[in-house]
Amino acid sequence: MGKKRGKRGHSSSSSSVGAQTSPIGTYGISTGNAEIEADPFRDGAYILHVNGVPSSHIVPGEPRELEFEYMRWIAAAVEAFAPGHRLTHLGGGACSLARYFADIWDDSKNTVVEFDAKLGELVREKFDIPRAPKVKIRAGEAREETEKFLPASRDVIIRDVFAGAVTPTPLTTVEFFQTAHRSLVPGGLYVANCGDHSDLRGAKAEIAG
Repeated sequence: MGKKRGKRGHSSSSSSVGAQTSPIGTYGISTGNAEIEADPFRDGAYILHVNGVPSSHIVPGEPRELEFEYMRWIAAAVEAFAPGHRLTHLGGGACSLARYFADIWDDSKNTVVEFDAKLGELVREKFDIPRAPKVKIRAGEAREETEKFLPASRDVIIRDVFAGAVTPTPLTTVEFFQTAHRSLVPGGLYVANCGDHSDLRGAKAEIAG
């Protein structure tokens, strides 16, 4: 099983911080702009905004620190139910979850599919993201890349893709779910970050799919 999960926010092994200088700034990416700002509530932590939308929270040197609550929910589900440690992350941001799983499981292989190629390059440069095969960043559109996956080739798929504040429609169809299911091993786990309103209409439609 690799390393055991320690106290949240503290790794059981040391991690080297990729960037020695401050990553704070605004950067041009393929789809617009990315801004890295300091976390006003924690020294040494950063928030990544993609085209004005908060995308990721990173604490260099502390890969087990997941500040966003929904990421802690995902981590708990994956740790409890994953049949293996080959994980695909549809939607990358700053690779917070990929860093997390790479740290808790020595044998994990995380593939991050990120639509914005320059964003993938930026977070590689600015943050301490493990190299392949622990974390591989693959530039591409999530639906198209999923259709290329070999049958039963991964244990977990985490869908965390947004265009602004909305999940792209091609990633909410029955056909997409069938494609994802085919690429998972028997008993594999599919997890989705589904942004929705109080009526949960979108979540119910996805569950039906």
